[in-house]
Amino acid sequence: MEKYYEEYIYSLVGENTSNLFVSYYDIFKDTNHEFVFNSIEKTLSELGLFAKYESIIDMDVKLFGLIYFIMFKKFKIELEKKDELLGELNQEIAKFKNVYLHKKNPSAIKYLKSRIGSSIEIYSKYAIRDVTYEQV
Repeated sequence: MEKYYEEYIYSLVGENTSNLFVSYYDIFKDTNHEFVFNSIEKTLSELGLFAKYESIIDMDVKLFGLIYFIMFKKFKIELEKKDELLGELNQEIAKFKNVYLHKKNPSAIKYLKSRIGSSIEIYSKYAIRDVTYEQV
């Protein structure tokens, strides 16, 4: 299950090719959606989130909210508050990892839902309307 999530997320940002998922980057690369993917890539880079993740817990908390706000809500992340954002993300990851059953069975839907919700909630504090979307 962990491999499934990992492959899905990396296919979204065009990092890896996937046999299960079509890369959204490949679908939109010749349209104005390229702006969205460039924004995701820039934000991941600025936050230092291009990394090998030690667990699916880390990956979900750090990536789901970011992708949600940039791709679907057309917001940008306040990079000036990078340290606060990363601190909150890491605190939330530590809380999840301190729950024995969560750590042992992270692919359970109840835990996945919790991680996605937490990620979106944290990023909501740092997401602001991106006016450049209207210009693209």
